Amino acid sequence: RPPERHCRGPAGICQALGIMPERKYQNDGGPGFTDLAGLIRKACSSPLADLGSLIDRGLLNTLAENCDAHGKNFSLLYRAGTVELAPCYDLVSTLYWPALDRKLSMRLGRTYQVERLRKDDLSGFAKDLGVSPRLVHQRLVRLLDAADPAWERLADLPELAVHESLVRTLHTNWRSLARQLTRAG
Repeated sequence: RPPERHCRGPAGICQALGIMPERKYQNDGGPGFTDLAGLIRKACSSPLADLGSLIDRGLLNTLAENCDAHGKNFSLLYRAGTVELAPCYDLVSTLYWPALDRKLSMRLGRTYQVERLRKDDLSGFAKDLGVSPRLVHQRLVRLLDAADPAWERLADLPELAVHESLVRTLHTNWRSLARQLTRAG
């Protein structure tokens, strides 16, 4: 457990791990899922719940193709004598910005490349987190089941009608990645 903090609010994962903010990408010496899971186990008041949240975030960022989900986008929240993984922020699909790198900020399994992800990378992700592959698979299935009706509601929002092509592209890529991650081989 880190020393007691007298502050309320978030502390970035890079800060908590003593990593300079310019090294926020795993490939540049920044934190990866193993580092985040280790910190959660040491610092968080409810590490099992926060590890579950970390699994969900890793999967969500991957499926949404948020290739900029780096170490500075994860924080610990100190409040009322507890420490927990802070709520998500800076969630974006980088797919539609061609100038941005198409490499994941944190390795998932063996790869940083979204197009190379396969089902066995989920086992590597589980190993990096120190959890069972079955747990990661269960959380993926739960996420995919919840996403289906959410995509339908999203497509029906009148304010997004002008962005129909973007929504359709994001949904198509989400489904393609879901197949990659659930298909054997």
